[in-house]
Amino acid sequence: MLDGMGEAFGLMDHDLRIITQNEAALALDGRSLEDIQGRTHWEVYPGSEESELGRLYKYALDEQVPVSLEHRYKCPHDGTKWLEMRAFPVPEGLAVFWRDISERKEAEAALRQSESRLRKVLDIETVGVVYFDLIGGALDANEAYLSMIGYSRAELEKGEVRYEHLTPPDWRWRDEQTIAEFGASGKAGPFEKQYFHRDGSRIWVLCSDKMLDDGTAVEIIIDVTERKRAEAALLESEQRYKTLFESMDEADAVVEVLRDDAGNWADFLFIEVNPAFMKHTSMPYPVGKRATELLGTPNPRWAETYGRVVDTGEAVRLEEEEPVLDRVFDLNIFRIGDASDRRVAVLFNDVTERKRGEAALRESEARYRALVGSTSDIIYRMSPDWTEMRELGGRGFITDTHEPRRDWMKGYIPPEDQPTVEAAIREAIITETPFDLEHRVWKVDGSIGWVRSRAVPRRDENGRLREWFGAASDVTSRRRAEERQNMLMGELDHRVKNTLAVVQSITRQSLGRRQAVGPETAERLVGRINALAQSHALLARSRWEGAGVADLVENTVAPYRSERSDRITVAGPDLQVTPKAAQTLTLAFHELVTNAGKYGALSRENGRLTIGWNISGEADDRRQGFRIAPYRANPERGARGRGENGVRPLRPAGAPRPAVEQSPGPGPWTLVPAQQRRHISARGPRDPPWHTCSRRRG
Repeated sequence: MLDGMGEAFGLMDHDLRIITQNEAALALDGRSLEDIQGRTHWEVYPGSEESELGRLYKYALDEQVPVSLEHRYKCPHDGTKWLEMRAFPVPEGLAVFWRDISERKEAEAALRQSESRLRKVLDIETVGVVYFDLIGGALDANEAYLSMIGYSRAELEKGEVRYEHLTPPDWRWRDEQTIAEFGASGKAGPFEKQYFHRDGSRIWVLCSDKMLDDGTAVEIIIDVTERKRAEAALLESEQRYKTLFESMDEADAVVEVLRDDAGNWADFLFIEVNPAFMKHTSMPYPVGKRATELLGTPNPRWAETYGRVVDTGEAVRLEEEEPVLDRVFDLNIFRIGDASDRRVAVLFNDVTERKRGEAALRESEARYRALVGSTSDIIYRMSPDWTEMRELGGRGFITDTHEPRRDWMKGYIPPEDQPTVEAAIREAIITETPFDLEHRVWKVDGSIGWVRSRAVPRRDENGRLREWFGAASDVTSRRRAEERQNMLMGELDHRVKNTLAVVQSITRQSLGRRQAVGPETAERLVGRINALAQSHALLARSRWEGAGVADLVENTVAPYRSERSDRITVAGPDLQVTPKAAQTLTLAFHELVTNAGKYGALSRENGRLTIGWNISGEADDRRQGFRIAPYRANPERGARGRGENGVRPLRPAGAPRPAVEQSPGPGPWTLVPAQQRRHISARGPRDPPWHTCSRRRG
């Protein structure tokens, strides 16, 4: 950047070792930067350490104040020149500016040489000439001088133009010094000072004074106000630039882009960097070094992008990664000077943490979306205080929520469950521990289901609660299975009690009150208990929802079936009876079929047994009954068979006692277990029986 000012510039460290010089400075000496870089000023310019220049350099560093000096410098290739040196302390050491003032010095010399001739050219418009006495009064002046100070010739002639009026108080020392120089050498200057203009403003003038033979003096004056203003503006601009350059948080670098042998943009040289550059990159001090020297194999896009900016002159804004530094930078790149300068300025910030945070956020969101997409669970997000449901994927089980919703409690939770859910939420918020609860919800179809819901708090990088993230599983089937299991356990308990009551009744019947227990009695007891066990097995297969009459009959006659399949015939419509009725009928069938096997049709080789049933009546008026043909031990005397005796005491709990009716003669017996209608009801006088069991003689 400093090359564009036209001034020579150099930077030295605190040991006055040369760090860098711009092209203008290198042109003064004719040597390359590589020849002088890293060497002390005294080594590069022998003899300068004890000179006025060297003394000022040391003074500027020791006292941390700017210094300046006009001195002669013998250029190796271009003769002797006058240079104006200005040095400023900087954090790196000392920044030095040189300006070639040879022309000005030559002008001043020429001015002194032509002092006598200027008396004859008082009418010159660009140079003021004034004659004055040694007590400060202006005796004569040309129009240029009067124009500079704003006075008229009349005021001059009246003696109103005096140096005490023209010279500001802070510059009167210069007038006193001029008088002293007159006494010593008869001349003073050239020097620069300030004058008061007639309107009170100040102007800068370059003066050169000479004593005349008559004891007066002549002063040649050039108005240099514009130049001084330009210098002040330049100095202020440089100071602002320097302050900004060194204090801004954004990294700044000036680089010269380099081509390879094939003409491709391949590398770049660091010309200037600010302190923020070091902070953002953590690189060694790079000025004067190539990127490949510092980074080995840097991102090739740097040189390509910089070169494109050099070629086109168009600024570029981009984010780019430097793998060697493991950092990402946000850059603003623009050209400095012409394309021939091959220089660009790069303003940038380290955005690595932001980019990593964005990548982590994207990865987190991707994981979240993958979780939502792959899990069968309901996924939801809640605000920190649970007043707002931010998102919910219902999986077709409950209604989705894609926009924030504040009435979610009413929309998802049945009223009777809301206090329980609210209490669990309050506990989770107060303790900042996971929310975990099984509760009911409204399903999409309007019915009620059960979910196991668990939510955990999510926090930001500062530890503040951001939201609650939760998942809920459909446990409706399990809850209903548990409810059914509990119901079945209760039912089983009830049925076991009933079964034990039946066993107790069977035992009492089999043993009798006064009868001795013999083998036949034990056989009857075991047979009846086996029949009861068979009915239990049949009911267990139907999960105690009832049994078919055909299955009950088949279980009873199965031991009596032989190779002749036509010996026992079972036929009738599909008829289901309740578990209680099934137990009662099983015992009745067992008694009567056993009786037929011992004394009836099944006790004879050619005997046949037909069991059939039908249904009569409409709706609630339907009746059920069974006609069985038991064997009579002695029909002529009217004695009862064992089957009849075994059937009479059997009845389900809570039902009226069953009756046994005898048909005329040796015909079938009818078993009428009068019960509740949903079990087996008493047969009406005109209703045909549902089930008839008759005995056929061989």
